[in-house]
Amino acid sequence: CTAVLGAPSLRADPLGLPIGLQLYSVREFLPKDYDGTLAQLAAMGYQEVEAAGFFGHSAADVKAAMHRAGLRCVSAHYSMADLQPKLDELIQYAHQLGLSFLVCSSPQLRHPAPGRSWLASMEAMSLNDWRWNADQLNQIGKRVHAAGLQFAYHNHCCEFHNHKGVVPYDELLRHTDPSLVAMEMD
Repeated sequence: CTAVLGAPSLRADPLGLPIGLQLYSVREFLPKDYDGTLAQLAAMGYQEVEAAGFFGHSAADVKAAMHRAGLRCVSAHYSMADLQPKLDELIQYAHQLGLSFLVCSSPQLRHPAPGRSWLASMEAMSLNDWRWNADQLNQIGKRVHAAGLQFAYHNHCCEFHNHKGVVPYDELLRHTDPSLVAMEMD
């Protein structure tokens, strides 16, 4: 048993980096018991988290809850639909919370249809929509960097669907400036 547990390839942190969790994974528990959920995550060994909503808590309240749990919130993710109209507000919140990254959690159609589900929107994405998103990511990334933070894009499966020989993720990589937009692999 000791030989197996001591094997470096079986360690959860082979690079010695902090173990983190995207809080989207516990999104149903956080609104019910924010502090308790964070404490349970820390007890499991998580050290860093990426927020996926703050459930009406102020930045000061979130920062205090993270501190009590012994966690470090390093990033928060938002949809493109949230980033575009509220970027200044989200940057200010990120600074108050002490984040290092803002992350775009999902793209959007250039011309969204009201009432269309997220999945239907992703299935309707054309290569021109993906290229438009790349441009939006660059613009947002420029503003986020100017504010002293880093910006990233979080992929899903839809970025890897083949569009007549072209993969949208490849288009994102080709059309985003890596000095402005990092890629967070899901």
